[in-house]
Amino acid sequence: MTNADRTRGFSRVCLCPVGTLQRHPASGVSIVTNPMNLPSELWIGLVGLKPFDRKAFGAAGAFTNIVTWACDPEGFRRKAEIIADSLSMFVTEIEGAEPLAERAKRFTLTEEVDDMWVRAQANPDAIIHGTFHCYPFDEA
Repeated sequence: MTNADRTRGFSRVCLCPVGTLQRHPASGVSIVTNPMNLPSELWIGLVGLKPFDRKAFGAAGAFTNIVTWACDPEGFRRKAEIIADSLSMFVTEIEGAEPLAERAKRFTLTEEVDDMWVRAQANPDAIIHGTFHCYPFDEA
């Protein structure tokens, strides 16, 4: 993915199981659990990201909407961190994380968010980000 892709509406699906990632003590194999068996639903939030390598990314950071299956704000954050890491970035902040159905009751969804919703409904392991809105420098 190029920097131009990030600014031209490129979105990506990261396939990650729902739950908490844990290492099995004997084998060291990573397993995923949902210890309280909470029902997952689609969540949305505006996520601030910063690159591990600012020069390679070509910007100080970016904001994007993320849609994923989660049970609570902590679960949403874990999923945001998974996709951020896969993009060589880290999460700096999350604003407005909430169930997507609740957001849809209060606001008209953009075409991009509606498309993300449709794509995620068909895949219980989806973590989908929207357009990257990059900023060139950090505020003083």
